[in-house]
Amino acid sequence: MTGKTNAISNVIDDQSQNITLKIWSNTGGFFQKIFPTHQTTFAYVKYLAIQFLFQNNHLNEIDNYKLISIESKKTIDEQKTLDQERVKDGG
Repeated sequence: MTGKTNAISNVIDDQSQNITLKIWSNTGGFFQKIFPTHQTTFAYVKYLAIQFLFQNNHLNEIDNYKLISIESKKTIDEQKTLDQERVKDGG
């Protein structure tokens, strides 16, 4: 694992079809967005978060960043959708 990590801290259920993810970077930056659960992959979430947090400066280094669940303290499988990972409120 690299020294650069992002974490999913809070997940808020929004009418069970959409989820709001809150992501913090190791530099203290914060990204929040609502995503549809059944079609959004974590790879897409990571791409948008890096684009927002670092204003496109690190998109060429996207593989150096990992999404980590604060709840489970595990790296998230980026190829899965939010629905496949059963992301829920407080997850």
